[in-house]
Amino acid sequence: MAKTILIYGSTTGNTEDLSRHVTTGLKQVGAEVMVKNVVDASKDELAGYDAVVFGCPI
Repeated sequence: MAKTILIYGSTTGNTEDLSRHVTTGLKQVGAEVMVKNVVDASKDELAGYDAVVFGCPI
């Protein structure tokens, strides 16, 4: 089981919504997922994960 962190930044809520869908998919394949808004995340915690997923508005 991959320990995964998904960090997103969202201005209008669309990226936050998409991150929920990505999280659902990751959990369906057995990943353990932590989801954080970028304002609550720290680069120091990234080392504890097997995979890092970033989501940002474009």
